[in-house]
Amino acid sequence: MPCDINDLNWLVERGWFQQNELGYTMHQLLQESIRLQTQATLEDCQGLIESFSQVEFIFGDMPYAEKVKRINYADSLIEFFHPVPENTGFSLLLHKDAYYHQSYLGDYPQALSYYQKALAIHEKVLGLEHPDTAMSYNNIGALYHDQGDYDQALSYYHKALAIHEKVLGLEHPDTARSYNNIGILYHDQGDYPQALSNYQKALAIYEKVLGLEHPDTASSYNNIGILYHDQGDYDQAFDYFFKAYRILKIKLNPYHPDLQRVHKNLKLTYEKTPVFTEPFEDWLEKALKNENFNFPGSST
Repeated sequence: MPCDINDLNWLVERGWFQQNELGYTMHQLLQESIRLQTQATLEDCQGLIESFSQVEFIFGDMPYAEKVKRINYADSLIEFFHPVPENTGFSLLLHKDAYYHQSYLGDYPQALSYYQKALAIHEKVLGLEHPDTAMSYNNIGALYHDQGDYDQALSYYHKALAIHEKVLGLEHPDTARSYNNIGILYHDQGDYPQALSNYQKALAIYEKVLGLEHPDTASSYNNIGILYHDQGDYDQAFDYFFKAYRILKIKLNPYHPDLQRVHKNLKLTYEKTPVFTEPFEDWLEKALKNENFNFPGSST
């Protein structure tokens, strides 16, 4: 509706709208009347759909009440269209809002409903072997993974992997991410051999396609380091953490959370490795200057 904030306040004063901490609401009969009179189409709402689908629409350190308010906005926009439009732009909105419900509200049933609707659009419009269809499978797998339903999660991860391998090839970053997701799942289950196998497949692709100094390669090193650390193999863990840290120290700013996480992992493992005796930060400064350093027993 073409109105500004003063118009909204005028309507609140006359009882047409109600205002609360989440924004403005109106009576359902008034909503239906406006819908019938305006006949808004998908094209009319394209600006809203694109805006609500942007990364900056909701971000990590946004106040929680503001996140809830914006999630409600996105929900309202989705609910406005019945049936769900078979449109890939609308499927992106469904994916984003599903992620919001999953990550910020812990509302897994609603998240699954939106993911499934997006998947139905992708399967029908794009086909069963499209990368966006694989993205839907992967997101549903991640949702089940978060809930501890490992069998369902693995099934969807494998569906995504099969598409990536067939359509994108065996040496594509998205294929590596599928291997990585499967590795994390096996890691969470305590199946360390399967986890290591999938982590190594992901790492081989990252090293070949993205290079030895890419943040995704560093992330893969870190995952393998955590796996060895969980098994008590601190020498191997330390080696992989150091490889990851050396990359991220160059690629990221000092306060980036990924760098901070790897720094923490490296320090914890350093303290469990008897070969070291000097303070960690002193050792780290010297080790970073030694390009040939690769193993805890190496001289620095």
